[in-house]
Amino acid sequence: MVTRTLAALAAVAILAGGSAYAECDATALIEQCKARLSEGSQIASTYTLAGKDGGAVAMADDHVLMSSKTYQLAVCGAEDVGFTLETGARKPVMTNGEAGARETLVAIKPERSSVYYLVFSAPEGTCAGAVLGMKR
Repeated sequence: MVTRTLAALAAVAILAGGSAYAECDATALIEQCKARLSEGSQIASTYTLAGKDGGAVAMADDHVLMSSKTYQLAVCGAEDVGFTLETGARKPVMTNGEAGARETLVAIKPERSSVYYLVFSAPEGTCAGAVLGMKR
């Protein structure tokens, strides 16, 4: 009786949510990314890259990047995460490549100190982590 009740509750929960997608826990992936950064790098930001309810990823985050520093962006857990660095005027400056040939570790050396946008995109069902590190 208990088994049938639990099975029925699980079925209702899946149907009510419209999806069996589990929340993305990117904690371990973010730790992997941190380990990929150059020695002595300081962590500027971490990102969980997962679409809501298993959907596609589309997010942007703004940062003031200094020309006197070198930054690295590491993506872990998915090979298909797209990354674009945009100026404050939203003009693309660099990308991590095209689908199927994306770099998962990129160096960023801003030409001038300014606000930049880190724009991420990934296909439906992606669960990944990313870390932005900086080094003087």
